[in-house]
Amino acid sequence: MQIPIIVVGDTSGRYILGIESQRGNISVVRHVHDLGEMLGTAQSGIARAVLLVTQYEDLTQSMLAALYELDVAVCAVIDPGSSLPFSEIYTIDALADIPDVLQGVRLAVDRLEDYSDSHGGVYDRQPSNSTSEVESHEAELNQAVSEKTEECLGKVLAIWGAQGAPGRTTFAVNLSGLAANAGHKVCLVDADTYGASVGAVLGLTDDYSSLAQMCHFADRGNLDSQKIDELVSTIQHKSHQLDIISGINRPDRWTEIRGKALSRVINMLREKYDVIIIDTSFCIEQDEVAAFDGLAPLRNDGSLTSILESDHILVVGAADVVGVPRTVKALDSLKNLLSDTMIDIPRSVFFNKVRADAVGANPTVAIEHAWERFGPSEKIEGYVSEDRATTDKACLSGKTIMEAAPKSKVGLEFESVFTHISAVLALRPAEDLSDDASNLSSDNVRYKRKLGPLARLWGR
Repeated sequence: MQIPIIVVGDTSGRYILGIESQRGNISVVRHVHDLGEMLGTAQSGIARAVLLVTQYEDLTQSMLAALYELDVAVCAVIDPGSSLPFSEIYTIDALADIPDVLQGVRLAVDRLEDYSDSHGGVYDRQPSNSTSEVESHEAELNQAVSEKTEECLGKVLAIWGAQGAPGRTTFAVNLSGLAANAGHKVCLVDADTYGASVGAVLGLTDDYSSLAQMCHFADRGNLDSQKIDELVSTIQHKSHQLDIISGINRPDRWTEIRGKALSRVINMLREKYDVIIIDTSFCIEQDEVAAFDGLAPLRNDGSLTSILESDHILVVGAADVVGVPRTVKALDSLKNLLSDTMIDIPRSVFFNKVRADAVGANPTVAIEHAWERFGPSEKIEGYVSEDRATTDKACLSGKTIMEAAPKSKVGLEFESVFTHISAVLALRPAEDLSDDASNLSSDNVRYKRKLGPLARLWGR
């Protein structure tokens, strides 16, 4: 089998001359000097592998994902004792002879298909320092994966719904507070790239996006547990704590939330938290044109990745004559997305802002009748009433409903929603949880919030 390769760097010509002098099945089809030219050449389909003599430190996860989707293996020549942040880069010792370099390229090409299948597009930060260490590295990686069973990882809940503000953020914020108060270690992620609002609802004042920064580090393989701890905002929720990852503060920053990087962030959060609740945007349309460019970010990467990485999807619908049919059509779009990706993720449907003025007397019965006639196969799991006074009070003070009005009707309804979510996610009962997860002293809270944004502006 012929293996045409692209060589990046190699200004001395040592590797190019050495490879060509061997006259074997590996040949150099292009010699380029920057990563942009390398990606463009790889997209033409003329190469099976890339040999990076320089600039390998500038590779990002998105670039690697694009190359692997093109079935192009990646090899890098690095100094002895050095390491790279991505294990899918096949490293070759800079002191290796040309025959060893060629063997490394062959092994990288042979491993490409199996590696992509086993990792499913998720790239782990596990360095491999030389060709001689690959076998031992693979064994260590497989052992680590087997030891980290699925039961040890946190559960991901994606909050999604149709356009028209049905209450996705309200559900995400209040379910996060209930999960934290139940003793779980919880992280609330704002992945809405159209209108991030978790920070405003909870009275946070920082005007930076911790999610964008995490994606930046993840894209370069530099995200670790310490950086996550530095970037999250921790607030006091009653006697417990809640970690928050704020979203982008302007919709035009959507390019900073790349799918592969966000996938890496979510998988790292699974290792740190019991529950990860993600507030997503309404749009899950896939840009078919941009999808042909493996390096280009997709407009809806934030929502698409959050949904496809989740263990359960909570669908929020608005309980009115506009919101119900929108929810029906949105569920069809969600089904098509899951069908196209061949991923079956369970989902629960809840209707929010239920009131007689919007759908008539006995609103739940009216919605049930309409749902049975026009709705999809999913049943409605529950309802949350419209209570503007309570929700406005909570939002104005930067609190959850459980903090502002725990005994209110809407507060009790959210407790019922959380009970359902706890069951479908198989969360551990509160009595089985240790006290160190979310019940910490106030000294550990790195972000105090009591007054909401408008209250601060008014000096109240």
